[in-house]
Amino acid sequence: MNEKELFFEYDTRKHQQTVAKYMLLIAKKIIDKAIAHDASKLEEPERSTYIEPVYSLNHEDVEYGSDRYKELTNAMGEGWDHHVRVNDHHIEFFIPFSVQTLNDPIRSMDLFALIEMLCDWIAASQRRGNNPSLPIKNIREKYGLDEQLDAILRNTLQMI
Repeated sequence: MNEKELFFEYDTRKHQQTVAKYMLLIAKKIIDKAIAHDASKLEEPERSTYIEPVYSLNHEDVEYGSDRYKELTNAMGEGWDHHVRVNDHHIEFFIPFSVQTLNDPIRSMDLFALIEMLCDWIAASQRRGNNPSLPIKNIREKYGLDEQLDAILRNTLQMI
């Protein structure tokens, strides 16, 4: 190999290793979030307010977004309020920060929170036999989710 070829090989491998380093840092962050997901539900004030509604959500035929779904999730009251204040995989977590982003809490989120939110939707929908894309429609209507992010979330859902 000549000097240019050697440089090309070295530069490409160095670039591959640098990209891999950052992808592994991202993977570690996702693993950390996976391990800690919803830990707050097992402690007060969430635990006691979740027991009855979660049981009903899993033992009744409750469709996401239905009146019964809203009734059961509203029954979580203080527990739900606490949950969304301490867990950044919920859009509501970012509402206090959204003043800086023109009252757009989604704009305050990062990819880690979005990935965890999407995985949460998939897990919740599997538990109840609902379509995991239903929350995307709800968020689009409630928070004005833009078409581009809507498409990215739907594309990602199809890949999982």
